[in-house]
Amino acid sequence: MASSSIRSSAPGKLMLLGEHAVLRGHRCMVCAVDRRMTVTLRPRADDRISITSGLGAYSGSRQVLEDDDRFCFLLAVLRSYREQLPGGCDIDVQSEFPEITGLGSSAAVTVAATAAVRTWCALPHELNLIFTDSLACIREVQKTGSGADAAASTFGGLLTYFAGSADVAVAPVNLPIEVVYSGMKAHTPEVVKGIEARRTASAAAVDQIFQEMDVSCERALAAVTARDWTQLGEIMNRNQDLMGQLGLSDSHLDSIIDDLRGDSGIFGAKLSGAGKGDCIIAIGNIQDDDFPHARLGLRISKQGVTVD
Repeated sequence: MASSSIRSSAPGKLMLLGEHAVLRGHRCMVCAVDRRMTVTLRPRADDRISITSGLGAYSGSRQVLEDDDRFCFLLAVLRSYREQLPGGCDIDVQSEFPEITGLGSSAAVTVAATAAVRTWCALPHELNLIFTDSLACIREVQKTGSGADAAASTFGGLLTYFAGSADVAVAPVNLPIEVVYSGMKAHTPEVVKGIEARRTASAAAVDQIFQEMDVSCERALAAVTARDWTQLGEIMNRNQDLMGQLGLSDSHLDSIIDDLRGDSGIFGAKLSGAGKGDCIIAIGNIQDDDFPHARLGLRISKQGVTVD
């Protein structure tokens, strides 16, 4: 049992390919980014649990752990190990994430907290175990989820992923990306609900799109391995077309994507994530010093979860 403070951190994520399809058992491509969530856990001599973060503060007892929506993922982790916790603890959460975007912050804090708690409880902390337990906690809170966020936060790098599987294919090289904020956000559960309604109305058409997204992940992994950014850009552009067919883009988002594609340093661009807003990801590096949209300055991180 660890008696001194434990510091763990996990990266955020971006989806490159396979959004929504991954919820139906298909592959996606996801990457970790160089913005991290850090959890510092300090054991206490009593049974009190305290949490502090930019969201505020929480205090409770190890035996009760009353609900608090601000800390639902952290509390889910603590509850999942309740019988193994040596006592109480103070948890401090620090975030490097831009406030305007999600970037998988819930998964990152869940993975970081799981790694810290497993270390505190002297439990094995192989990556597969951290991933499996983190995903269980995320699904306890959300009642659904592919686990792609948790996979990126756990394993790091650029990887292809099947829902719920800890057997991921990590690309052996990095790649240049640009990430632009669209200026608008959508509520992911509502977007997912809309896609499910579309699939109920036209299952064959939507499943065909999902199947093409699946195959594109395999092609994209080969392109990344070969460092063929032109081919990867074409795959990204085609997947943007598919997201448009699913009703996930609009004229505002299309115009930003067109601006990205018009830059000489960009090979392809598409929406990242659920769609209808948030982030747009492009392959390459913007050359125009006067590019008119908000760039987030994100890079792919090869480092997954760490524990000190």
